[in-house]
Amino acid sequence: MAQILRYMLYNTLTASQLPLYFHLAAQGDFRPLAEIARMWSGGAADGYYLAVTCAEDVAFIREDEVASAVAGTFLGDFRIRQQQAACKAWPPAKLGPEILAPTVSGAPTLIVSGERDPATPASDGERVLKGLRHGVHVVIPDGAHGNAGMKGQECEEELMLRLIEIGTTEKLDTSCVAKMERPAFALGLGEPEVTLAAADLERLAGTYRDEKSGWEVRVDAVGGNRLRVRTSDGETMLYVPTSPTRFRGSYGFGVGIVLEFRPEGVTVVREGERQELKRVP
Repeated sequence: MAQILRYMLYNTLTASQLPLYFHLAAQGDFRPLAEIARMWSGGAADGYYLAVTCAEDVAFIREDEVASAVAGTFLGDFRIRQQQAACKAWPPAKLGPEILAPTVSGAPTLIVSGERDPATPASDGERVLKGLRHGVHVVIPDGAHGNAGMKGQECEEELMLRLIEIGTTEKLDTSCVAKMERPAFALGLGEPEVTLAAADLERLAGTYRDEKSGWEVRVDAVGGNRLRVRTSDGETMLYVPTSPTRFRGSYGFGVGIVLEFRPEGVTVVREGERQELKRVP
């Protein structure tokens, strides 16, 4: 449970659901937390992640620093010990202490941090900034590690595009971050769930594609009156039926997104915008 709390705090959207999910759990309904745990379990422990972190991070952890580093946290040294155990089974590259040296560069560089990021706090950005002669550090108020669901989140992409266009940080207008707002706490799961027959869910399974962008979703019936949706950009979400053809996201990044199925495809409704996907034969 503590791990799920940690994961949900990474993102402003999932963090906004925490009070509701824990309220439901206190009443005996652990399903929302269980579903998010099911979808996130084991997702980070892949080869790429271990190859990087075992060589660049875990190898330099000093035992005399652990106790003070984890003091006052709800996970204690659990996360460090699990990572160390995983790295014992993974052959890391042998890197010298020079990997810890700060980066020194004159290249125009934009650093973006979230004020409430539990993984890479804004203080990390300040440390990196010291070696960048033409660096700019932007801290998103109330931002996290990821800022899905925030009002004005397009600001981040606009800043990156603008830096590339002008090639300098000297005239980079970063004022848009002040208009970004964290999403309000969720007060309910959404439209009431209805129960569908397994055959009705299976009929909706398949691949759907946006013909303009090429973006795809793969829909599967996974039991428990749920559809699993996997997108071509790597997201996985669970959806619950509110009618035979209408489904709402049941947790995490799917919350607030509605799928409306029709014979020739599906409409994705997100923040008032509609995206039409056609079924791939």
